[in-house]
Amino acid sequence: MTISTSLAQNSYPTAQVIKGDTVILITPLQLKFVNRKILTVNYLTKANKGLSEANVTLSKEVDLQIAKGSSLLTQIESYKISSQAYSKLIEDKQKEILFNQKQSKKKKRKATFVSLGIGVIAGLILSIFI
Repeated sequence: MTISTSLAQNSYPTAQVIKGDTVILITPLQLKFVNRKILTVNYLTKANKGLSEANVTLSKEVDLQIAKGSSLLTQIESYKISSQAYSKLIEDKQKEILFNQKQSKKKKRKATFVSLGIGVIAGLILSIFI
């Protein structure tokens, strides 16, 4: 059985030495306050750890999205270059088609004049013999 002496003090916390050990005496209200602070620190530590892990995950996801975006920009540039090349090719083919159409019209006119000329000459020759 331990006998302890307590002194009436108005301010807590207070330190008491009992059998060579120092004991801190606090009021029940102070105990509740300290326990709430401990629980708050534990909760915030766990929440911070969770947020840190989430931050790392989000950071990796952002890096991945940036890499995908960069890849897409490269593809878009490649498609633009290809599109410009095809546009130039289409333009060249359209010019070639117009040129061929003009040449075809010239050949048709020439063939028509030649046919008319041959017809007129044949008609004159026939009219001489008839």
